[in-house]
Amino acid sequence: MGKNQNVSRRNFIAAAAGTTASAGSILTGLNDDTKSANEKPSIDFKNIKDIPEDVNILFIISDQHRGDFLGNRGIQPELKTPYLDMLSENGICFRRAYTACPLCIPARPAYLTSKYPSNLGMGDRKGKWHYFNALENQYTLPAHLNKYGYHTGHLGKSHLIGESEEQLFGFQERKIGFTYDNQDYRAATSEEIATEYLENGTGGYGGGKETYNSEYIPSRIDYHAHFDTIVVDHALEFMNRNKGNKWYLQVGLEKPHPTLYPPISFMKDVNPDNVVIPKNWNKVFGDDMPERKRWSQQNNMNQGFNEMYKNPETGEWARRIRPESRGWTEQDVRNTVAAYIACINYVDHEIGRLLNGLARMGLLDKTLVVYTSDHGEQCLDHGMIQKKCMFEGSINIPMILCGPGIKKTGIFTDGLVEHVDLFPTYCAYLGIEEPEGLVGENFTPTLKEALPAKDYAYSEYFWDFSDENRRDWERALVGKRWKYVNNGKFEPELYDYENDPGENNNLAFDPKYQEVLEKMREEMKKHKIQYNIS
Repeated sequence: MGKNQNVSRRNFIAAAAGTTASAGSILTGLNDDTKSANEKPSIDFKNIKDIPEDVNILFIISDQHRGDFLGNRGIQPELKTPYLDMLSENGICFRRAYTACPLCIPARPAYLTSKYPSNLGMGDRKGKWHYFNALENQYTLPAHLNKYGYHTGHLGKSHLIGESEEQLFGFQERKIGFTYDNQDYRAATSEEIATEYLENGTGGYGGGKETYNSEYIPSRIDYHAHFDTIVVDHALEFMNRNKGNKWYLQVGLEKPHPTLYPPISFMKDVNPDNVVIPKNWNKVFGDDMPERKRWSQQNNMNQGFNEMYKNPETGEWARRIRPESRGWTEQDVRNTVAAYIACINYVDHEIGRLLNGLARMGLLDKTLVVYTSDHGEQCLDHGMIQKKCMFEGSINIPMILCGPGIKKTGIFTDGLVEHVDLFPTYCAYLGIEEPEGLVGENFTPTLKEALPAKDYAYSEYFWDFSDENRRDWERALVGKRWKYVNNGKFEPELYDYENDPGENNNLAFDPKYQEVLEKMREEMKKHKIQYNIS
């Protein structure tokens, strides 16, 4: 199929049929019709005002799901998330929730420790990111809940430090953890399926088919062998086995992180010609943007991409993923956005399996369900893919809570919350002592009375350039109207959320907004002092 060819549903099925023979009988994804993205959930959520003493917490965290890509936001007609929509309608959905960092590994400790990456010593101006000992000697949420009689489990992707399956991080049990040698996934499937899923580009992080699936090619893996399906299988077993206990379960889903190859039935439900693509997907940054951001756009936000592009061993992969070297067309962009949407629809289906499981087990009325993602995805906004920047596409994430004691809010609230706030909020919700040293804030008043949350949210990212002169932190302070981005040695950014939600106009150099810029600078200084940010 040509790069610029329009991918119709007929062409899609024809392409699928053409790969069936080579896939082998064990790879049956092309014949999988187990679901439809148009399914209608029928789960009865009761409005329970009191929190049971033995309430459970089901914490579902996906990977790279941007906050505005929910079905009931009405932005994408092909985006169908009936179960996430149902959680929003029966609980509370924070439209302005933020990650601690727009990168997987440094983002994820925030909800386990209630600390920012810099609090954990994850980056410094003398070197690079320091992932691998960041959680040593850190007191984690599951360790705290263990003290109060909770059985704690982690099933699925954790992606904390490139860990082995033996590392528990305070959890009492942990399985199918998407460790870097993938021994647990290989054991759960087969060597043939694991090779196809992890090494040939239909589910892993490199090699094989083009990572962002701009040709809209279907996965050859059977629905039942996809990583997230297996994770949910294990989660359902955990919940059923622990019906008599109070528990905290973290379910880590891999999608919608690239590669963008969900089970085929989800791709068949999305028409690339109907998706909405960013208006600025092919707009090149001008001088109003910091030099580092222009470098990011040009190099597709991958540190060291120039070296990879020139290296004979990595050049072919770099040319596949790097937009300016591939010459993206509008149809490529449509196909990529459609593939991303199909992955989110798949995630929603798996969340539906979890919710239906809770209902069948009689646990729905005594379980707080929380959904979020580690960070967002640019999805061609500003001509970028991946994350690693302070645009809303990268740092704004879904945050939905539904369960006993939570006031129905009419779907959305604009209160500002962060991942670091989850640990203290869980403590207050469960009525247990909050340990010392947490930087997050308890937002249970917002859950119970739909009150405003905090005044500012914060996110940070460490640029570990090989050039020491470029190496520094990028930090964003997000208020109700204004977003200020401190780029360290580089030029600042200032955006007006009310009048420019797409962040197309950097006001930091506009004389009319210098007073606002200075105020946000002062607020950033206060924030760093208050939360011991280095």
